[in-house]
Amino acid sequence: EYEINSPTSPPLATKEKMKEKKRRQRKEASKRFNKAMKRELKEELKRKGISIPAPCSCKGVSFFDPVTQKLHKNNCPFYNNPKGYHAAFIQLVKGLNVSEGIIKSLGV
Repeated sequence: EYEINSPTSPPLATKEKMKEKKRRQRKEASKRFNKAMKRELKEELKRKGISIPAPCSCKGVSFFDPVTQKLHKNNCPFYNNPKGYHAAFIQLVKGLNVSEGIIKSLGV
């Protein structure tokens, strides 16, 4: 690490850019991980012959579709409510007979 007033320390703007780059990298890694876990869960459910119902009555919405937040209608309980959507997904997964590793990796 650099010291703040050290002659070798990068300018403040560069430090902020480095922090922002690390944040973006962590966010991207988290997205990839979540996508992989959902794919693994979907494959396991398919092997077991379990189908998951739609989370709501909005047309075209699936728990495994990454763009579902944009498809909810304004009278849907999941409209602009990603935390509620995630909570419903976790509750659904807990009720299914899936491997413990997948459930733990989803943050349950």
